[in-house]
Amino acid sequence: MNSNPKMKHDVFLSFRVKDTRDNFVSHLCGCLRRKRIKTYLFDELPYEERYEESLKAIEVSRVSVIVFSENFGDSKFCLDEVVAILKCKKRFGQIVIPVLYHVDRVDIENQTGSFGEAFAKRQDKADQIKEWKDGFTEAINLPGWSTSHLRDEEMLVNEIALDIESKLLRASRTKVIIEWSLVIINLMLEIPSCVFDQISSTQKPLYALAAMSMSFCNVNVIFILSTLPRRSLS
Repeated sequence: MNSNPKMKHDVFLSFRVKDTRDNFVSHLCGCLRRKRIKTYLFDELPYEERYEESLKAIEVSRVSVIVFSENFGDSKFCLDEVVAILKCKKRFGQIVIPVLYHVDRVDIENQTGSFGEAFAKRQDKADQIKEWKDGFTEAINLPGWSTSHLRDEEMLVNEIALDIESKLLRASRTKVIIEWSLVIINLMLEIPSCVFDQISSTQKPLYALAAMSMSFCNVNVIFILSTLPRRSLS
């Protein structure tokens, strides 16, 4: 997994405009933005910029939500977004949440029904067909949401927004913990060997334990290190 690029958006929404833009996606976007979650919508850009800018936006988003709907597979734009999203999941652990909007999971996974018809129209793109199909299969097997389980759309939107909010908070905390741990461990490594050698073998593990423990707290690192017991150098 590669290091994260600099994030610009909290959430990227991948969807089929004619299916969900004026209803489900509009409500979800509004709910997220009211929670101050920065949400990217490609159709807020000029038409000629949408494709390239959306692929760039995926790479700088913490979470991608894929809204599978009846005509989602009809759009090469949507197909390419799914592939790009899953590449980001593999590269730097982007969180991916599939949402089934009045579609059957089996049709998406096996490319039957409207999804099968959509892929049948693209047999001339044989080099890309496998990548698109594999992308759909992978995405649909990730934990997500479905209108078949929660048909009240307002409630579904709220639950998805809460789920995203929770995942973003958890990811943010994890990032802070890792960064603090690295800072503290680096400070520990900078203790001169002549000083570290004077620490008794029973106390040395306390330094490592303190380094990991303090990564969970906003505490002055130097102060903590200075208060740990040391043997006299004399």
